[in-house]
Amino acid sequence: MDSQTYLLQQTPNKQLEEQLQTNQSVLYLGLQGAAKSLLAATLYDQMTERKLVIVAADSIQAEQYIDDLASLSPDTPLYLYNVPDSLAADWAIASPEALSEQIE
Repeated sequence: MDSQTYLLQQTPNKQLEEQLQTNQSVLYLGLQGAAKSLLAATLYDQMTERKLVIVAADSIQAEQYIDDLASLSPDTPLYLYNVPDSLAADWAIASPEALSEQIE
């Protein structure tokens, strides 16, 4: 039995498989490390439309996802849309005047 089959056979994941079959959006919390990438690769293999978006907290986590997914599914096209961490923080806390000055 491969790791993807084992992952889907676990009790909490039965509902996940049902959601995938009906093309529902899925929010899955609580996994750590390479288990997140394994779940993402499993989801991608099970999906009919083959579109999967993963949002990471920072660029380091995003790059770890990309590396793990590339090793789990070498034929899967992977794209990294990176937003500089400091820019995102600046936008979150800056006043409208400060933002307009930075844009100019």
